[in-house]
Amino acid sequence: MSHILLVGYMVAAMIALLSASTVHAQAERAATTGIVFGISLGVSRVTLSELPNVSRTTGTDVALGWQVGYRMSSKLSLVLNGASSVYRYAGPGRARKRGFESIVPMIEYQVDHGLRLSAGAGLQLDAPVFYSMRVSDPAERRYWRVVGAVVGVSYALPSLLNGASRSAQRYTPEVQGRWNVGRTNTPEGRLAGQSYAFLLGVRRQPLIPRQP
Repeated sequence: MSHILLVGYMVAAMIALLSASTVHAQAERAATTGIVFGISLGVSRVTLSELPNVSRTTGTDVALGWQVGYRMSSKLSLVLNGASSVYRYAGPGRARKRGFESIVPMIEYQVDHGLRLSAGAGLQLDAPVFYSMRVSDPAERRYWRVVGAVVGVSYALPSLLNGASRSAQRYTPEVQGRWNVGRTNTPEGRLAGQSYAFLLGVRRQPLIPRQP
């Protein structure tokens, strides 16, 4: 009888340990998965190919970015990324600004606690910039779309909210580098271009436990 009780105690102890480890693993996974989103602002360098009625365009102006998605694990996230690099249009009509833009699904890989790499391909746009557009002119409201790709690298800065609550630490300032390349069909021909951008942003994401 005593042997049966001893075996019972051992089995019960093993079940308790396994249950505790399972709960801990589920809690850790829940803490590192969830919704991510962010915004960023910076500067970009845009280069567009020469067309019959459009001279080669090279210039530096404002860069914008946004992203929203889901972190699937402590290493991988799937996000929808929007990127816009403003440039001065050199084609027919009055001088104005347009945007070399993309909306692409991206895979992100968390290399370590601060460094993150990302890449994706999707919709490439050449679109009007709202603050430089004459709404009454149909030609200035037009936008063109084909396919483009984006590669990015981000590094999370030390949070200014380290002394605040755990939820506040989910908002992390970061620096970002971005390369966008694509082709767009326009009335003047197929426009090929690329942009390099440096941005500062804020990102909300589930916390990644630091390794001891």
